[in-house]
Amino acid sequence: MTRFIAPLLAAVVLAGALPVAPPAAAQQRPTPETDPAGVLFWAPADRERAFRTMETILPHAPVPRGDTPVRALPAGAPIDVDPS
Repeated sequence: MTRFIAPLLAAVVLAGALPVAPPAAAQQRPTPETDPAGVLFWAPADRERAFRTMETILPHAPVPRGDTPVRALPAGAPIDVDPS
């Protein structure tokens, strides 16, 4: 029985040294830079984590305030909303 321990231990050590790569599907996952609409289809766990850092994930640019004053929207007809 002891003659099997050394080869078994060697196999365990060698198996632990092998690099573990994620599945091919995970490597091919589109990024927000290549597919911005893909953000709409994130898994709930990804969405919860990534919304906190959205400004680092998606490209963005600040828009400075203009020099012209802000104008109020014209009054319109009320919207008929069906509560059901």
